[in-house]
Amino acid sequence: MAEAYQPLFNRTYLKVILWVVAITIVLLNWHERQRVAALIPWQWQQGSTEVRALHHDNKGSEVWILSFAPGAIAEAQAGTAALADTMLQERLPGGASHWFLDRQIAFSTQLTQEHWQIQLQLPDDEDHRQQAIAGLQQLFSPAADDQQHTEQARLRLLAQANLLASHGEALAIQGSLMALYPDHPVSRPLYGSRASLATVDASTVDHFVSQFWQTAPQQLLLLGDLDESQAKQLAQQLLAKLPQQARATQAAPTLPSARAEPLALQRPQLRQQAAMALPLPEADPYQRTLLLLWLTQLGQQHQLQVSPWRSSEQPVVLFSWEGDLQAAPPQWQPLLQQQPDSQQLDTLFRQVATERKNLEQDPLTLAQWLTLAWHRGQPLSVLKVWDQQQADEPRQAFLQLLTQLARQPRGEATVHP
Repeated sequence: MAEAYQPLFNRTYLKVILWVVAITIVLLNWHERQRVAALIPWQWQQGSTEVRALHHDNKGSEVWILSFAPGAIAEAQAGTAALADTMLQERLPGGASHWFLDRQIAFSTQLTQEHWQIQLQLPDDEDHRQQAIAGLQQLFSPAADDQQHTEQARLRLLAQANLLASHGEALAIQGSLMALYPDHPVSRPLYGSRASLATVDASTVDHFVSQFWQTAPQQLLLLGDLDESQAKQLAQQLLAKLPQQARATQAAPTLPSARAEPLALQRPQLRQQAAMALPLPEADPYQRTLLLLWLTQLGQQHQLQVSPWRSSEQPVVLFSWEGDLQAAPPQWQPLLQQQPDSQQLDTLFRQVATERKNLEQDPLTLAQWLTLAWHRGQPLSVLKVWDQQQADEPRQAFLQLLTQLARQPRGEATVHP
């Protein structure tokens, strides 16, 4: 007797295969959601400090970032923050970097026009945590020889300012910022000018430290293999050992509208320099990364250096050029009008995918990136947005961003004999 006919999709082995495929897809989607969710920090308040913790399998180590926002500094005090930074680092025997390194802890500070950060990377055991907390407590405790340390730091920064005063590229970059944002701290030397450093003394630095940095940090980011309860306990231990005065609330000055008025500077030299400061249009981190990768490629083609520089409110890209006295400085406008073709766009999207993967795998860079986004008020779920946009490849949005970039005002400066 002939076997009864069965429709193709009623056959048992096909049902099993389809169920296996469906379950695999569901599990992969769940795993991807869990991976992205792990990169969105927990947030809570600890007194006057905003605390965030990011769960990250950091291979046996943790990253701590304490962030302070000093606010605006008067022009006569340019360099005060750099002096205070150096003075605080020298409060530990042999210098803070060596003191922490002797205890297997990497220590560094990052100073910009808008904030100051302490960064620690340490093994994730209780003994190293307590040593790190003890070092930070000593770092913020006034020392008897602070005045001596301040004077030594002032002399070193003054020597550096004297060298930069005759450095053509540094002058051109500073001039381009002055042309873009005149009469604003953004255009002043972060580490001070010769005139300002000649007048700043230990009492000015002490006042600056007591007013801005000897307070609870405005932001604390903990990155490591920590659950929420462990992170909260660690944050409580750390903040209990640091000064608990009221947090400074001085706001950074409002960034004025950019203007484009070229400056020409004269210095005795054998080569000429030119620079352009270009404010970046508003864009999400994914589009901005694409933009910086594209500008870097253009810079290499034109023998220009492209470096991101961050102002108090808006990122700025600096282009710099150096050439012989007979050479003609570059024309910036044609550079900005270039747009990538389809093949170049494919390359950019592959590069940005690599940047995203490298960012997630480098805990310290990831922590710094998140802290900066947090400081700027950007949503910290941008990594998830980045993943979604990477899949969509928003080419048209990127090309529109390039068009907008070409219309931005530019600060230009040249230095010649």
